[in-house]
Amino acid sequence: MKHCLLLIISLCFASTVVGADKTAKPSGRVQVAAKTLAPAQRTKLLEILNSGDDVTLMSLPHIGQTRALAIMKARPIINLVDLVKVEGIGDQTFVDIIVHAKAGFPETEPACSKKSMPFCS
Repeated sequence: MKHCLLLIISLCFASTVVGADKTAKPSGRVQVAAKTLAPAQRTKLLEILNSGDDVTLMSLPHIGQTRALAIMKARPIINLVDLVKVEGIGDQTFVDIIVHAKAGFPETEPACSKKSMPFCS
């Protein structure tokens, strides 16, 4: 019984600590990166984040199906820096998405894998 109580207390504490990161003020790195976007780039990225389907969201760097669903659940995203509050989106992912937006949202080639493309080099 004592061990169960300790486990419950530690789980509650751990979830509180994890949740605290997502409610904290975004890092300076995130804030600076967000400010580098031109207004048109910011508008297009917010449009993708707030109305894009899962396929559109997965065109963003490091966004797979799980993160796309988390973004859809977090809508509406009013301020770009709030994207780091979404489960699975950290500073580096945020910066990579900003770089992608600054590059004009280029289409990315699917990753080459031996299973899907046996003759990949």
